[in-house]
Amino acid sequence: EGPCLLAFESGEAVSVPDLSADDRFPEFGPSAVAAGLVAVFTFPLRQGDMRLGALDLYCDTVGAMAADDMVAAQTLADVASAYLTNVQSRAESQAMAEHFRQSALYGHLTGLPNRLLLSQRLEHASQRGRRSHTHAAVLFADLDRFKLINDAYGHRVGDALLVAVGQRLAALLRPGDTLARVSGDEFVVLCEDLRETSDVELLATRIDQAFTLPFDVGENEVSITASV
Repeated sequence: EGPCLLAFESGEAVSVPDLSADDRFPEFGPSAVAAGLVAVFTFPLRQGDMRLGALDLYCDTVGAMAADDMVAAQTLADVASAYLTNVQSRAESQAMAEHFRQSALYGHLTGLPNRLLLSQRLEHASQRGRRSHTHAAVLFADLDRFKLINDAYGHRVGDALLVAVGQRLAALLRPGDTLARVSGDEFVVLCEDLRETSDVELLATRIDQAFTLPFDVGENEVSITASV
């Protein structure tokens, strides 16, 4: 209750020159007076048909606000509304741009980098390797007979299995490594800043070992291997 809510709901300015003599707000009025407020003038924050809130001006003396001051205060409220809607529009545009960026670079199903992002990171790894005289390794992990999983359990279980495989493989990698899914059942690992071939061989072994345990996919326990 109060002039702020009334201005918000009506879209019109509300003038209360003397709170002690105004009976429109039986709960708000006495509380405001007890807090030392004497008069209040409230102006809606609006943008077209959209209402955002209200601007409240409180006074400690009794008296109406001059007409010119009422116009100036509403103009201030309108400027604030325009600022708020611009900020909201900019935030929405940034969110939409980020959504499209994510869609262009990451797979919808697994959330892993796709072929385009992998290509960009490969180029970056190549340039970085030339500068730092280090090496990068690329490992391909193809799921064996994945089509049989789809045929036996259906595509929903197959999709869930791909997600589970991605999660298990991601847990094997260092923070700077990249795990991408570049086709239906093919995952690619990019490891940068390597100095020894044995590091790559160890990772390939760990990937092989990751498939020794079955995957819990909903109500199903699915076993599958991969060729690295």
